[in-house]
Amino acid sequence: MTYEVENSFRAGVEGFYNSQQLMSDGTTGRGFWTFGLLVQKMWAHFDIFINAENLTDQRQTKWGSIYIGTITNPVFNDIYAPLDGIVVNAGLRIKVK
Repeated sequence: MTYEVENSFRAGVEGFYNSQQLMSDGTTGRGFWTFGLLVQKMWAHFDIFINAENLTDQRQTKWGSIYIGTITNPVFNDIYAPLDGIVVNAGLRIKVK
């Protein structure tokens, strides 16, 4: 969903559902929701924005280990969900005419 005042302001929110997935070892990975948010303010010569992803902090590592075995000889499980948690970035866009 987005809201915009043309050439002035923009905001949006998004949501995704990832359903359960069959893993290569025959187990099932869990389903999860994740959400994101974008806000942008625009002026004549520059824009400022902030973007946030995975606001529900869904991480596969919260539900179990991503590897089995030892540190020196790991065996990795299938990766099917985010590993990095909440991600936020911001930026400045300079408009050169």
